[in-house]
Amino acid sequence: MQLKDKSVVITGAASGIGAAAAERFAQQGARLVLADVSSLHGTLERVRALRVQAVAVQGDLRDAAVCERIVAAAQAEFGTLDVLVNNAGIGVGGGVETVEESALDDVWAINFRAPLRLCRGALPVMRRQGGGVVLFTTALAGMYAMPNALAYSTSKAALINLAKVLAIEAGRDGIRSNCVSPGPVLTPMLQGAIEAYGLREEMFAAMAPNGRIATAEDVADALVFLASPAARSINGHVMVVDNGIYAGQVLPRG
Repeated sequence: MQLKDKSVVITGAASGIGAAAAERFAQQGARLVLADVSSLHGTLERVRALRVQAVAVQGDLRDAAVCERIVAAAQAEFGTLDVLVNNAGIGVGGGVETVEESALDDVWAINFRAPLRLCRGALPVMRRQGGGVVLFTTALAGMYAMPNALAYSTSKAALINLAKVLAIEAGRDGIRSNCVSPGPVLTPMLQGAIEAYGLREEMFAAMAPNGRIATAEDVADALVFLASPAARSINGHVMVVDNGIYAGQVLPRG
């Protein structure tokens, strides 16, 4: 219970990694502000069953006013904002010559501009209270080139650098900033990609040396660790949660 009574904001908390993170932080006794454009009723029920305080802010992160409401909710409900988990994200298909500029704008608005706005709102609060933790859910797609996913890949790469800049600029104020960078994760987002592009789960499992696809809970565990005092000397880091995909090429089993 290293995070007991800490005030934690999680975006994209209605499903997938965000919902799993909400439950993991609740198991640590944290108090939660959950945000999503979709209904948060199910996630709220599950975390409240763990006997923690939790409130929801439903709204589109492309709206700067929604970002302001999220930070304000943490202060109004709990008086602090100890951990900000920038998890919400979307992706669209399209490469250098084919991605629509309107789609590019939408992805960057949610994947990069919203986390930037949330950081700008959270940092003064964290400074006043003597410190805090900012986390970003990025992706392997932000660490190497991914064809036909320009908007998603570039926005995640920008997030990684935002986390590193933040670690340098706010580190002396007791604020740590890190990323969790998953590979394929069994979430509704991955399922949508599988259906949209005619793929199979087995293809993603075969990319990993251990033949496993990560779960949302795997990523959530990494987020909880980085938010905890056990990670007090980890700052400006990208923790890869991918079952070994980023380590190198996997050869076919003979």
